[in-house]
Amino acid sequence: RRVLADPDQATLSRPLDGRIIEVEARDGTRIHAEAFGPDDAPAIVLAHGWSEAIRIWTRVIHELTPGLRVVAWDLRGHGRSDEPANGDYSIDARASDLDAVLEAALAPAERAVVAGHSLGAMTVIRWAEAHPASAASRMAAAVLVNACVDNVLAESLVFPPRWRGSGT
Repeated sequence: RRVLADPDQATLSRPLDGRIIEVEARDGTRIHAEAFGPDDAPAIVLAHGWSEAIRIWTRVIHELTPGLRVVAWDLRGHGRSDEPANGDYSIDARASDLDAVLEAALAPAERAVVAGHSLGAMTVIRWAEAHPASAASRMAAAVLVNACVDNVLAESLVFPPRWRGSGT
C-alpha cells in the first residue's frame, strides 16, 4: 500500500517507450539499447549497475528527455540483453559492449556524456582505458555514480595529471 501511495508511483510505472537501437557486441552478443528524447538533441549514454536494467534509469530518463537524447542499454546478461554464448561477463567484454553501443547510437563524430552507475561506472572506466581513441572522439564527459574507484585517479592514464594522486 505504501508503494501504491507513493506520489512518484505513476511516473515510475509509466512505460519508457524508447526507440530500440540494434547493437551486436564484438563477440556476437545482442545488446539491448534504447534512445529516448529528441533525435537531434545532445546525447547522454547511461550504463546501469549489477543486477539492474534500463528501468533503473526511469526517473533520470523522464527528467532529461525534454532537452537531451538519452541512450540507455542493458549490460550483457541483464534486462533484455542476451547472455553471452561464450560465458564472458568480464569487465573487458562490457567495455567492448559500451564501445559497440556508442558506435550504434551516435552519429559519426558525435560526442556524448557517458554515465555509469556502479558496475556501469567501472565499465565506463575500463572502456576509456581499453579504447582510448574511441573515448577521445566519443566522450564529451564522464559521470561515475556510486563507483568503486579507489586509486583509479592515481593509477589511470585516462584522467589528466592534475586529477591524479588525490586519492579520491
